[in-house]
Amino acid sequence: MTVNPTPVLTSSLTRITCDNTVFNYTPTSATAGTTYTWSRAAVAGISNTSASGTGVISETLLNTTNAAVTTTYILSLTANGCSNTQSVDVTVNPTPQISSSLITTPICSNTNFTYTPSSTVSGTSYAWTRATVVGISNAAGTGFGSINEALINTTPDPVTVNYVYVLSANNCSNIQNFNVTVNPSPVLTSTLTPTGVCSNTPFAYTPTSATAGTTFAWSRAAVANISNASATGTGAINETLINTAAATVNPKYLVTLTANGCSASQFVQATVYPTPVLSSGLTVAPACSGTETNYTAASATAGTTFAWSRAAVAGISNAAA
Repeated sequence: MTVNPTPVLTSSLTRITCDNTVFNYTPTSATAGTTYTWSRAAVAGISNTSASGTGVISETLLNTTNAAVTTTYILSLTANGCSNTQSVDVTVNPTPQISSSLITTPICSNTNFTYTPSSTVSGTSYAWTRATVVGISNAAGTGFGSINEALINTTPDPVTVNYVYVLSANNCSNIQNFNVTVNPSPVLTSTLTPTGVCSNTPFAYTPTSATAGTTFAWSRAAVANISNASATGTGAINETLINTAAATVNPKYLVTLTANGCSASQFVQATVYPTPVLSSGLTVAPACSGTETNYTAASATAGTTFAWSRAAVAGISNAAA
């Protein structure tokens, strides 16, 4: 009498797989000629419907939760007219997902950008990378966990920077990315040393920037030898500055530029030349008719040149000169 063995699985009865990846299971038995049929019931937390088949199991199981879910395959083994049923438990670990917002607020150039990722999948670890970007002077960056770096925009326009996160939990990985917009610090493209003006003549300066939408506010402190009080304003500067000294005075305007929520300040230096005034006397000692009269003009303002004229006068026979 021949007693045939009950076929038994020699392949593992427990397996672990990741959500949304192909799960392959090849049943094996020490009993030659064993055939296999399998079935899987629908399980809460796994979105796949029930399934059945023969031979090798190959399925992509979708875990819709934030925790591991176990599903069971029932395998029926048949060999030499003998059958056996065994269970294979498969743990489907979830794909770690970033639960913190991937939509970031634009930042200003050279200010700290901080981002702390979070996930509802327990034990998730985070690694991030940032490639070099045209218009951002920072070299490529990498790190773990939170991001904290100051990005420097060298252009007059907003620049988008992409970060890539690799999330890992329970040997399952996921890649997610997000963008951050780095707005430029607006910079004056108009000269910082405009052409000098004479005392008591209008000084006009129109600030400009290559960054679209830039607004300008300015202030000028009171300065020794400029009689004007301190002043403030927006947009173009238009003042008549009065130099009370004999030398050039250089008052400075602090111009604050604002664009896309980012501000920067620069100084614009004005040059106010003095009005030259005679420091030599304005009256000459009386002279006798027919004798030479001499007058040497002088001014406290360096470099002053002098030109003179004399009208004809009744009682003086000399013509105008």
